[in-house]
Amino acid sequence: MSGQPAGGICRGPDAAVARARLAIAGGLLVAGGACAVAALSLPPLWSIVTAGVTEEVRLIGQHRGVWQLGIWTWAVSAGLTMPGMLTLASAVSGSATGAMRGRLAPASAVSAAAAGLFVAGSVLWLSNLAFRGSVAVSVADMVRGGGVIPDWFQPVQQWASAFWQAGAPLLGLSLIFYGLVILGGTILPSWAGWLAIAAGGSSSPFSCRWAVPRRS
Repeated sequence: MSGQPAGGICRGPDAAVARARLAIAGGLLVAGGACAVAALSLPPLWSIVTAGVTEEVRLIGQHRGVWQLGIWTWAVSAGLTMPGMLTLASAVSGSATGAMRGRLAPASAVSAAAAGLFVAGSVLWLSNLAFRGSVAVSVADMVRGGGVIPDWFQPVQQWASAFWQAGAPLLGLSLIFYGLVILGGTILPSWAGWLAIAAGGSSSPFSCRWAVPRRS
């Protein structure tokens, strides 16, 4: 089953509502994606998140302002992407259900599952960001002032990183579900569904790599 462009099959008031929701979702997702790219473009950010514990704390203290800007930009990205994906779920679910009717009865359930997984993954990601933007910064300030890294910091950091380790697979699975609903609908072309499935299948292992803090 391949999706068709919005103007091909969907007609009537339901199609107009779906297109309006799709436009809103697109705007939110583009803005959220732009924030994520902006955060990653900050020079020290990637070095910090892939460093060992001692080096990470030193770099956060050295680039405190840029680090906090990156954390906030990531948080804004999540805050924009979540409602964007929820709106997208509503748009593609209505399209799939209207187009396939009896042949795709689970469309609404799959779409709801996709949205729920995305929200759960995003909340876990925001929890990880909250730790990195508060506790990690406080420890970095302490070390920069001449102190040492507390013994409790690494275990707590690993616990916080576990939030993202759990959240990344949820986000990936959510994208796969979105792709399946898109393939069964009519408001987006089939390549969008396949792209979502491919992104969901490949993003989780990559995302988890830098979420695990090294011990050095």
